[in-house]
Amino acid sequence: MRGALAALLLTLPIVLPIIGAADLSLLWFGVILTKLLEIGMITPPIGMNVFVIKGVVGDLASTTAIFKGIFWFLVMDLLVLLFLMTVPEFILFLPNQFG
Repeated sequence: MRGALAALLLTLPIVLPIIGAADLSLLWFGVILTKLLEIGMITPPIGMNVFVIKGVVGDLASTTAIFKGIFWFLVMDLLVLLFLMTVPEFILFLPNQFG
């Protein structure tokens, strides 16, 4: 969680004005950014969540095996990210219903 928060604190002051100037939905951007942070926390070089799992399981599984085990989660995360980026109405449907 700390790594994701640090990434947010470093990138948002720079990227947020650009997103606002490009007239993109900040809500859409927030969802996409959250998904990207989730992907970043399970992939190298950071892969912080993988190292947390390694700390929990100890010698029962190697770090390499854990990285191999997240492969299908990564594939699905990338497919969901692709869907959310190509169909932004999916994210914005409910907020648009409430005004």
